[in-house]
Amino acid sequence: HPFAVIFCDFSIYCNVFKRYCENSLLGDKMKIAVVANEFYPIIGGGQNHLLNIYKRLVKNGHQVVIYTMYDREIKDVPRIEYYDGIRVERFKAFRMRKPFFYPFSFGLLSKLIKEDYDVLQFNCFDIVGFYGFFLKKLKKRKYFVHTHGFSWEAPTLLSKIFIPFFNFFIVKPTMKYADGVFCVSMHDKKEVEKIRKKNVYYVSTAVDTKPFKIRRKKRDKVIIGEIARINSVKNQITFVKAAAEVLKRHKNIEFLIAGSKEDGEYFNKVVNLIKGLDIEDYFRVYANVERGKIYDLYTKIDIYVMPSILEPGEPVSIIEAWAAGAAVITSSTGGPKYLVEEGVTGYHVDPLDHM
Repeated sequence: HPFAVIFCDFSIYCNVFKRYCENSLLGDKMKIAVVANEFYPIIGGGQNHLLNIYKRLVKNGHQVVIYTMYDREIKDVPRIEYYDGIRVERFKAFRMRKPFFYPFSFGLLSKLIKEDYDVLQFNCFDIVGFYGFFLKKLKKRKYFVHTHGFSWEAPTLLSKIFIPFFNFFIVKPTMKYADGVFCVSMHDKKEVEKIRKKNVYYVSTAVDTKPFKIRRKKRDKVIIGEIARINSVKNQITFVKAAAEVLKRHKNIEFLIAGSKEDGEYFNKVVNLIKGLDIEDYFRVYANVERGKIYDLYTKIDIYVMPSILEPGEPVSIIEAWAAGAAVITSSTGGPKYLVEEGVTGYHVDPLDHM
């Protein structure tokens, strides 16, 4: 299997932040507020990337708080908790329905107005990301934006009408007036540079490879899996359809799907499709899996497949699959196109063609 380990250059964050903090000298400790639409216990590439970045900054002596919002699918999570020394606070939010899911939180905005920080970092560029632009105008705050998959593409008819308007009035001002933009992929960087040319930084996805172990023991069956948020963008439907085609020729294969059940309706479609194709005996589906178990699931996979329809960022799951020694098959667009070298570290496929 191809094997690669990608380390995020954490010094970029520190050096850029310090450059813009008026009262900070090299070596000073900073108070950093991070705003993210979603965080643990939701498990996804963006959440893992954030945790790996900021636990390193905490280890270096900086104070980090992550402000996020409650998720409609995951219940009974505490308002305040800690992950590896990072304080996480959650706020109630109004969330729009499909296909946008853009949240809005008055409580979060009020908190950001009252508190003082050396750095405000927004890991979103929607309505909540627009708070940064608002706070810069209102209180002269320094703020940064971190993209985790940025695209001008509009996958549905409704979004084709709404997204250009939204981009012009929300996304562009948020990006343009930020003190800096960190991009998680070269695809993101090229997209952001259509808005601004200066202070745009490419910082590769942060992955802690220590928990992953490469399985050397051979098995009688090949296990093919997709570990990602279970939603229409990650495209588990095409994965299931492709699995059915493979099983027509090969029976010594098992398939695995695991991830946060972000969209309950879509999750049910995936499960019902597996039943409808009569391939239940060959599938294992895990929803809302704990992070510790995710490491074990990666170890079981021989081939990792990610047929995302829209994947402008660098998928953390691909790098995690490499860290576990799995071969990779992924989409031929967006971030994966830059991350995976065809025929060397993996293979590209059309995400809409299950054949």
